[in-house]
Amino acid sequence: MCANGDVLIVLAPDMHLKLHAAMLQRHSKFFREHLIQENATTLSSTLRARGETMRWRFDLVERPEIGDDGPGKLQMVADLSGNSEPNPIYSHYTKILGSFYSQQFDIEDADITALLREVVGLIEVSEYLGCVHAVSRTIDAALLGQGQILFRSIASNPTAWVDLAVRVQSASVFQEAVVHLTGQWNTLGDDVKGSLDGKVRELCAAKAHELDERKKMVECRILKFYPHHMGREVGAPPGNVSRMSYGNDIMDWIALGVFRHWFSSALALDRNRRAEDGGYWLYSRLAEGQNAYLTKQELQSFHERFPMTTRGENVLERHVNQLKEDVRPLVAELMKNESQLDCERFAVQYLTCVKVEKTKAMEMWNDKRGEMLNWSTQASSYAPGPTSTIKKGKKRSKAEAAVAATAALTTTREVPGPFREDSDDDRPIAKKAKCNGAGGLEEGGFVEIVGSESGAEDFGEE
Repeated sequence: MCANGDVLIVLAPDMHLKLHAAMLQRHSKFFREHLIQENATTLSSTLRARGETMRWRFDLVERPEIGDDGPGKLQMVADLSGNSEPNPIYSHYTKILGSFYSQQFDIEDADITALLREVVGLIEVSEYLGCVHAVSRTIDAALLGQGQILFRSIASNPTAWVDLAVRVQSASVFQEAVVHLTGQWNTLGDDVKGSLDGKVRELCAAKAHELDERKKMVECRILKFYPHHMGREVGAPPGNVSRMSYGNDIMDWIALGVFRHWFSSALALDRNRRAEDGGYWLYSRLAEGQNAYLTKQELQSFHERFPMTTRGENVLERHVNQLKEDVRPLVAELMKNESQLDCERFAVQYLTCVKVEKTKAMEMWNDKRGEMLNWSTQASSYAPGPTSTIKKGKKRSKAEAAVAATAALTTTREVPGPFREDSDDDRPIAKKAKCNGAGGLEEGGFVEIVGSESGAEDFGEE
């Protein structure tokens, strides 16, 4: 009745009425109660561009038989796709079948949530038809076009994204997801790891082990580190190896002792590669140096046991700071960012230094290109179609998890999940001591880090 109406009333399959909400609200108590913003459908940019105005729909149900009395019942339908927008599955089949004839197709990418829903639909149909290769490149390009929104979503839920990446056959998304999975490996429970595809789990475990070995080597190099100027050559003149010569380096040796006390205490308390964050707390502070650890305030607890003149304290502080600068390059390799996430803007509290070769990604699906992947326990029962039994198993839940994680990013600038930038780390470093925002220690500082009962006995003699 009204071409620009925003309410659709379906009385019968061949009898549709398009009316104005304002007019219906003016004359009908029923419509005043139901035509409210909470019940309205938000129109996508594509629908608005096509001139669509429909925001509410009512179907006449429980229609009385001919000759019977009764008004029937108008039932609100939340999903307008039946009329104002065709069922998406029709579009999915049209796009995929058209691609067989080299017909290019576009994907709705106005926002990543809508994009993901279409991607999941296209993948389900293409898996059902056994032709993922026909749509994978277009989907991959559409996903990567989302930039940091995509990469933040992957960081927030890499288990869902690695599953989708294999299904889409997207090497870039797969590499990104594995980097974040490896960084979060210590936090993942056995149930989460067990939900991964066998080959993916094997690759992530291998990368986690490889990273663990790198961390171990870095820790060993730091424990064995001596500043170059403190060394002496074998066969040097007696004056260069005398007690007086070594005595001239006394502040360097004290600084080295202080640093090793702090570092070995962190190792003993499992703040290294064995920690839930994979050692990020420790390695990031070593890489930052400066006031990230062993601050002037923390050094005061050392001077409470080993007092010095004010000048001596300042000299020791300078030597400690110089030592921290010398140590920074030793841990630099662990702080390298191999992901595409901008960690300067969207920080995560785990390492992203694992490099995942493109060939590793290709191995996941190269032997099955052009076929529907064999997902062992979650295979063809998930295929869409009129005769199939659709089971909402791991595939669908992971895809929906990716959509949900991404939707959350449209309203926040921080990475969701267990590694929020503003999260409080309440795990104790030692009794009565916990990490503060600057990376130092509250209540007891340097001495308390060793985790003794009193802390006072950690330096000097009883």
